[in-house]
Amino acid sequence: AAYDVFPPERQLITVNSWGAAYPQVYVGRDEYLVGWSLSPELISARVRGSEVPLPGLTKHYQWLFTGASDALTTKGDQCKWRVPGSIHDHMRKGQAVMSEAFTLNGQRLRLRFFPAGDEEADPASCSAQLWAEDDGPVGFELSAFGCTRSWTGHMQAFGFQGWHNFTDAPQPGDSELTVRSWDPAVVKVTSDNTAEWSVPTSWFGNMSRGGELESRMFHLHGRTFWLLFYPMGDEEAVDGRCSVYIFSGDEGPLGFEVSLNGSSKTSTAHFLVKGENWGWRDFAESPGNDVILSVRTWEPAVEVTSKNTAVWRVAKSWYSDMGKNRMLESQEFKLNDRMMCLRFYPCGDAEAAPGQSSLYLCTEEEGALGLELGIDGQSKTLIGEFNVGGTQGWRDFASAPSEDVVLTIRTWDPAAVTVLSEFCAEWRIPKSWHSCVSRNGCINSSSFRLEGKTLSLRFYPKGAAKAVSGRCSAYLYPEDEGMLGYKLSINGCSRLSTRHFTAKDHWGWRNFADSPQDDVVLQVRTWDPAVVVTSENAAEWNISLKRCEEADKSCTFESQKFQLNGRTLCLHFYPKGSAEAT
Repeated sequence: AAYDVFPPERQLITVNSWGAAYPQVYVGRDEYLVGWSLSPELISARVRGSEVPLPGLTKHYQWLFTGASDALTTKGDQCKWRVPGSIHDHMRKGQAVMSEAFTLNGQRLRLRFFPAGDEEADPASCSAQLWAEDDGPVGFELSAFGCTRSWTGHMQAFGFQGWHNFTDAPQPGDSELTVRSWDPAVVKVTSDNTAEWSVPTSWFGNMSRGGELESRMFHLHGRTFWLLFYPMGDEEAVDGRCSVYIFSGDEGPLGFEVSLNGSSKTSTAHFLVKGENWGWRDFAESPGNDVILSVRTWEPAVEVTSKNTAVWRVAKSWYSDMGKNRMLESQEFKLNDRMMCLRFYPCGDAEAAPGQSSLYLCTEEEGALGLELGIDGQSKTLIGEFNVGGTQGWRDFASAPSEDVVLTIRTWDPAAVTVLSEFCAEWRIPKSWHSCVSRNGCINSSSFRLEGKTLSLRFYPKGAAKAVSGRCSAYLYPEDEGMLGYKLSINGCSRLSTRHFTAKDHWGWRNFADSPQDDVVLQVRTWDPAVVVTSENAAEWNISLKRCEEADKSCTFESQKFQLNGRTLCLHFYPKGSAEAT
């Protein structure tokens, strides 16, 4: 039966029998082999005297080449293949018919058709594939039985690309498959760090969700890249959105911006292995017209110069043709034990004034941070409360640059409390920080230690929830249990108390003082309030000379409460005298 479908000019190469149950038949012309195998072994045959395997064919693969020369009709970038019903009508699942080789756009190709579907096809489905002789990018559109599918990508030599469930299995009779091929096009490198890839609608007009287009490789500043584009989105994209990814052939950090018909997204990533990709699943709306995909890359490396300072050098070539609201993002770096990155808009963000550049800091952790950002020596300072992934900075930072730029950053922990002595500490809160806090909004200090106890402060610039309007609130939070005497002062207004704290307890004043209008200095002073009762009518309280010397005029120490003669008492001691004392 195999001989009947081949024309007389075909030459029988060999008939092998590797075991009685698995006859082998090979028929061929030149180097292109044909055959139908039932062997569980890897198919092989003799080519010009040498026995070689047929790539891509594994055990239990059953396949057949059609040999009629008039079965193929090639015109321009299109080839039609007629498959006689006498060949495919009785083929079973997993059995395929393969075309003669043909050439489109300089590429040697073949079609392979499984009328009843390949091994992975669903029941009642057919499978169709394209075979390429050479390694390289291929774009093609395959049509049959009213169904059209397309694909663009990089094919391996002697590899197949197609669909397990191409469409419903054909009815009895002749079938016709049409393939149209195109060159996926070299990506046009427009500068040392920019490139463009033009994708006409004809490449993806018949694509469905999950259909992909892969660009040729291109080089920017010594690195190899290629793009992967899903016009209708990858399998996990939101309906109606397209997906775009960039692949790097080299390891290392990379800053990149990808644009699709004017819609752009920016990111910075560290490519850990060759061939790794980064991008966006829901990049933009799926296009309905021709697409221009452009990519811009830059060196995102930031030089960390100390625990709290860093420098990022930005070359003019990275941004020279960028417009408004286009961003360069640095790689992540660590200052003050926080991960952060810089975002720089050379021509300003969307709301910047004309001719101004914008600069922002983005952190991966929440909490307050003090920062000073600089562009070529011009600096600005603020203290901000960051959310996770939040940004702080300036929309109109400085004039838009025209040369290479040096961006600098210095950070500090604004919640840090300065310990002045064994018994005293102060916390400075600038107006720029507390003025942004609303009513019932609080600012927390970092932990500090006085007299072996771990403490922290909480300040409500505009008052806690139950405070009188126009008053601020302040509280002390000890982490340890026990008696503690303490005094809090805000810009000269002081209040003191003695309390027995439980672990994580807090005490303070809801209506401490008027809400501040300027920078705040919040000071805390502690002492041991313990009184020793020596008899039923006598007691003593020990206060060190050092503590007394540190006290200022009208500074008060309050003891814990104690009992003498059946009465509850406490002591107030002014080492330098009360306000009225001489």
